[in-house]
Amino acid sequence: MNKKITILGITAVISAVMLACSFPVIQAQLRQEDIESISDSVIQTLASSNLLNQQPSLSNEDLIATEVAKAVSGLTIPTATPIPYVAPTATPRPCNAAIMLSETVPDYTTFSAGQSFTKSWRLKNVGTCTWNTGYRLAFLSGNSMSGPAYVNLPQSVAPGAYVDINIPLKAPTTAGTYTGYWGLYSNTNQYIGKVWVTIKVGSTTTTSFAVTGVSYTIDFVNQSIICGIPTDVTFNIQANITVNGAGTVTYYWAKSDGTNTALQSLTFASAGTQTVSLSHTITGAVAAGDYWVKIYIDNPNHQLFPALNFHILCL
Repeated sequence: MNKKITILGITAVISAVMLACSFPVIQAQLRQEDIESISDSVIQTLASSNLLNQQPSLSNEDLIATEVAKAVSGLTIPTATPIPYVAPTATPRPCNAAIMLSETVPDYTTFSAGQSFTKSWRLKNVGTCTWNTGYRLAFLSGNSMSGPAYVNLPQSVAPGAYVDINIPLKAPTTAGTYTGYWGLYSNTNQYIGKVWVTIKVGSTTTTSFAVTGVSYTIDFVNQSIICGIPTDVTFNIQANITVNGAGTVTYYWAKSDGTNTALQSLTFASAGTQTVSLSHTITGAVAAGDYWVKIYIDNPNHQLFPALNFHILCL
């Protein structure tokens, strides 16, 4: 028996039987080699049972094809169960939430015993509720460093905006390392989060003259213009420079456009804070943008302090 011809005939008979019996899924998934394997098994079974060449009206090829079709019709071919898609759900933002963007007086700054200084934290509102001036930064635990019980926010802070909170402090009179924790609370006394200040107190004679902090104020964090029309926009900025003793500070302003001001000097008779100003004009602004300025302390720190960020918005 020509096996290739027999298989072709078997395939034709199987297709007819499948169509009549409505087995489209099974037929679609059976390969030629599957039919050949089933056919070989059926031929062996028929031969061992002496059923071949026993029916003159039915050829062996038709007999084999019919038995193969019966075998195929009894197959159960598993189908994959689709996994349903479950869309992710967004985590809702809380009403009150904050992150710290920057701070003055880096941890473990050394002060002389009893020296006054100002610690400043820049906090960003990452919740959905606006902070009003009833929100406050209050002392939580640790060493208060002679600070107030609490300080209210200086202005309202919308979601996405930030605020600088300044706390006047004084180093303890005994040498050592000290930490104070401060908590941010809402106007309804809801605890939002905490920040802290860690300093070292040493001998006045061993403390080097240094700038211990720089904080900023600005007339407008955001200014709006009619975009597409060349417009000059001016921001008036002040920097509060705090030192730990008498000496001369040299500094300059670095700007986001890549330019710097000339080097300037500031003389302190004792520890304390002085304020310097910058009128920063952005020329020909025609689109919304984000800008910044920073104070670089050349002497004595050789240090670039964190930036003040501000923005131009389109009407």
